[in-house]
Amino acid sequence: MPNPRWESDDEFDDGGTPMWRARQAAIKRRQSPRPITINATPAPPRDLRELWDRLTVAQCALIGYFVPMFLMGSLIVGGAIFILVYDWLERHGIIHR
Repeated sequence: MPNPRWESDDEFDDGGTPMWRARQAAIKRRQSPRPITINATPAPPRDLRELWDRLTVAQCALIGYFVPMFLMGSLIVGGAIFILVYDWLERHGIIHR
């Protein structure tokens, strides 16, 4: 014997069961209609991983070229600042060799 809570094919002949109509009404209330646009611009990336996945080969090449140059430049500038500060501290008698 079938379960009385199950819907049968005969119930759909009159445009749907009350349960089905209530479900469709709830779905329509929950979903707001959105316009469909053609040639829409892609959504901006939500996080760094998504941004990284969207990079082109040329962008990856530029990152691979300029990031090491920036790091080496920072090392050189930091070294020069260290030498100047160390020399200044030694000249003014704050550090002794």
